Amino acid sequence: MFVPRARRLIPWLVLVWLLLVCVPAAMAGERVTIRYLAHTTNQLEIALYKDLAASFQARRPDIEVEILTPSGPWLEQLKVMIAGGAAPDAIFTANWWIPELVHNNLVYDITEIAARDPEWNDSDFFPVMIEQTFYQGRRWAVPRHFSPMLIYFNRSLFEEVGLGDPPDGWSWEEFKEYARRLTRRGDDSSARWGVGSFQSEALSGNAFLIPLVRSFGGDLFSQDGLYLELASPTSVNAVQWFIDLTLQDGVSPSLSDVNAHRGHLVMMVDQKLGMLLDIFYRVMQLRDAEVAFDWDLANLPVGPAGRVNRAAGGTHAVVRTTQHPLEAWEWIKFLASSEAQRSFAANGLVMGARFDSAISDILMQDNVPPANLRLFMDAALDARPYPMTPFYNQAVAALQPALAAAWAGEKSFQAAIEEVKDSVERILQQ
Repeated sequence: MFVPRARRLIPWLVLVWLLLVCVPAAMAGERVTIRYLAHTTNQLEIALYKDLAASFQARRPDIEVEILTPSGPWLEQLKVMIAGGAAPDAIFTANWWIPELVHNNLVYDITEIAARDPEWNDSDFFPVMIEQTFYQGRRWAVPRHFSPMLIYFNRSLFEEVGLGDPPDGWSWEEFKEYARRLTRRGDDSSARWGVGSFQSEALSGNAFLIPLVRSFGGDLFSQDGLYLELASPTSVNAVQWFIDLTLQDGVSPSLSDVNAHRGHLVMMVDQKLGMLLDIFYRVMQLRDAEVAFDWDLANLPVGPAGRVNRAAGGTHAVVRTTQHPLEAWEWIKFLASSEAQRSFAANGLVMGARFDSAISDILMQDNVPPANLRLFMDAALDARPYPMTPFYNQAVAALQPALAAAWAGEKSFQAAIEEVKDSVERILQQ
């Protein structure tokens, strides 16, 4: 059968169009610039990103990476840059921002790109960190770092009051008894608290309190993200238990006490605290302080629902408006590589999200505390994912007045949470 010449050309024209649209510019011989918006103005971290960009460019000379630093709140800056036609191609984002970024159509769906890449392997990472790069069944980011919590403790003070190291599997009631024995009443110069404040990092992005409430069997939101589980009796009792460490038991300082002593780090260095719940970066701070006392790390206590840690972490994502999604993917994939993650971990600011590079060997030093540094690896396995709702940040902001009133002793947490419950659930259900 005769086919007109014009019709015979159609398949070839379609093929040419697909090649022009789908083949990366870099493969076509064009040098591509990827603009990456960091989350920090910390010069050490920015220098690290620039070093990593140089390493990446050495193996991919067809892709140039420009590191951008935020001049204000990074999310607002991202929106302004997109609206002005000067959006970056890739960004850092904390895991709890991913649903909101997706909801606002700000990030690129990398599900198929990652699935087609033979170099990408989810099993290289802590499972919960991979889980949190997905939202509504699609992949939006790759892991950068992980940030579980441990108990920092002053072993010298423990020995002074006749306490051994905290046992693995200790309960929250045992923890409170340790804090009670470490506490010393007195004037400002002689007073000491058994454990640092739980108030300052309660429910913000750092969310220290969420895993602790979960260990008691409670939670922040319902599984579907529509209701305030923090108002349930189990959750209310758990939050009140931690508030009472300050208001009733007197073993934990108020936030004003912490501020008066210039923060938790200074209080640890000055031996005003026997224990402190904190994350990875505190290791290097205490080492740099060259304290005279012995100190170490212990696992979190076990609650009625087990031992639960937090799954806070950093990720890298591709911006929706990028003209170079494949090149942007190559850059963030490199940032998730063993080489890059070891660089992030080596400076002691964060713990890597990969099994093979979570904690740098550089930090493992004989006779230099903490001896139990690798407990962070165990802690990571106890982590449970953040609530996955695009309204997380709004809802948490609406909860702050209730927490502040309860911690100030103005009302019980139950009374305080009931006052904001309806407004928080309206946010969740919008």
